[in-house]
Amino acid sequence: MKAQKEHNVVHLQSIEKRINKCLATHSLECLTTLEMKKQQIENEISIIEEKLENKN
Repeated sequence: MKAQKEHNVVHLQSIEKRINKCLATHSLECLTTLEMKKQQIENEISIIEEKLENKN
């Protein structure tokens, strides 16, 4: 569970870097797609954190 969360955090950081590149090139389509992926990963991280808290 923790490994999955770490993977998602790293993936999120990667997406945030790509979002910055999209902002630099003013690519709205790219930005929209990455923002949706970012939201999805943030949701996955929240679910994992809730599961980890419930185990404690």
